[in-house]
Amino acid sequence: MSEAGWENIEGVLFDMDGTIIDSVENVVKCWVWAFRQKGIPVTRDQILDYIGRSADDIMRLITNSEERDILLQVYQFARQCSEETWRKEVRLYPGVKETLEYLRKKGYRVGLVTSSHEDRTTAFLEYFGIKDYFDVIQCYEEGAPAKPDPYLLLRALEKLDLEPSQAVYVGDALVDCLAAKNISMKFILVQRPWSPRNHGKCKPDIIINEIYELEKIL
Repeated sequence: MSEAGWENIEGVLFDMDGTIIDSVENVVKCWVWAFRQKGIPVTRDQILDYIGRSADDIMRLITNSEERDILLQVYQFARQCSEETWRKEVRLYPGVKETLEYLRKKGYRVGLVTSSHEDRTTAFLEYFGIKDYFDVIQCYEEGAPAKPDPYLLLRALEKLDLEPSQAVYVGDALVDCLAAKNISMKFILVQRPWSPRNHGKCKPDIIINEIYELEKIL
C-alpha cells in the first residue's frame, strides 16, 4: 500500500448515493417534490443537510412528525418520482467500475453499506453492472438504527469477518464519517458539493475528489 499506516486494511466499504453513484440531485428533487405534494414547504438545501440518512429519518426531521399516514404518503410520492426518473438522471461516477475491479484484484474484501432500501439498492447495482463486485451489500433494515449510528457498518464487518481496524469506509456525507469514527474505523471522504467543508464535527483520515484516487492509496 502506498499510504503508510494502512498495512492492516483488508476491507473497503462504500456508501452508495453520492459516493459511487451520482444520484443525489435526483434524490433531492424527488424529496422536495414529495413533500410539496403534501403541502410541506422544504428547500433543496434542507434535503442536502440530511443526505446519507435513511428515508425514515429524513421524513421525521423535515415534518417533525411521527404520524405514520403522512410519512407513508410522502415516502410513496418520493418513490414514485424516483421510479419515473432515475434511469434518465442517475449515473455511475467516473472510474467506479475500474476501481472496484482494482480492489478485487488486490485481494480486498469489498462491501457496500447504504441507508437505502434493498430493492432500490439492488436495482441501481444491477442496472450499472456492479453488483457482483461486492462481497457484502448491507442496506437499511426496518426498525434498526441508521447512520450516523454504526449499526450498518458493524453488520457488514461481521459478514466480512473483519474488525473495524481492518477496514476503511468511503463516503461523501457527515453521517458516513460519524458512523465510521463511532467505531474507530478509518474514513475516506469523497468531496462532493454537499460534503462537509468544516471537519470540526468529524475529521476524515483522507479526502479525495474521485473514487479512482483510491488506487493511489490502497
